[in-house]
Amino acid sequence: MFFSMRFAVIYPLIALFIFFRLIWPAFKEKRSRAILCALVIPGALFPAVVRFVGGSMVAPDLPHAVMIAGGVLQNITFCVFVLTLFREAVSVPARIFGLPLGALGKSRMLACAIVALGTVAALYGARQAVDVLVVKKVDVEVDALDPRLEGLTIAQISDLHVSSAFRKERMERIVREVNAQNPDMIAITGDFVDGEVKDRAGDLAPLKDLRAPLGVWGCEGNHEHYVDYDGWRRF
Repeated sequence: MFFSMRFAVIYPLIALFIFFRLIWPAFKEKRSRAILCALVIPGALFPAVVRFVGGSMVAPDLPHAVMIAGGVLQNITFCVFVLTLFREAVSVPARIFGLPLGALGKSRMLACAIVALGTVAALYGARQAVDVLVVKKVDVEVDALDPRLEGLTIAQISDLHVSSAFRKERMERIVREVNAQNPDMIAITGDFVDGEVKDRAGDLAPLKDLRAPLGVWGCEGNHEHYVDYDGWRRF
């Protein structure tokens, strides 16, 4: 419950910060303020809204397109917030010491740039999360390693977060990519799924097709504890 309420409260506070520190000082016209608020507010309210229409804030069961769009809007709000904080870190000390950079807080051009950059960053992040699978190969040197373990390969998968946003088809792609590496062992290090067994079991099922001579191993993450922990352990 605390986890859910944290997002329900923090994101509206973030939106208020953006309005009073970015939008209000730089834009005097009501129309401009309304347009920018329309970009920031939906993302700020998305975590709270899904609590009522999706069943759970941490594991909402909504259509794929709604989840992706909501995630993008939420990330736009967060990216704009971070960029505004960075601008404040420069402009507030500048005002204190009487430097000309103090005017940055009222710059319309800079405010537009922050919103544009935050939007691009959020869209890029969504594309990376949804469409791009990256295999990163790391060589690990171990002192006094038993010669029999030389060249052992371990494929680590983490934070799969199977949900209504990341469904069975994505899991099948991940399984194919991991098996193609021909690892000796596979380790899945937590946060398998967001949701209940009855809703997400089919989406998680492709994991059974993972293959490695020394086995496929996994451990729980914090998200397994948010929804039906005992059910997922049995599954």
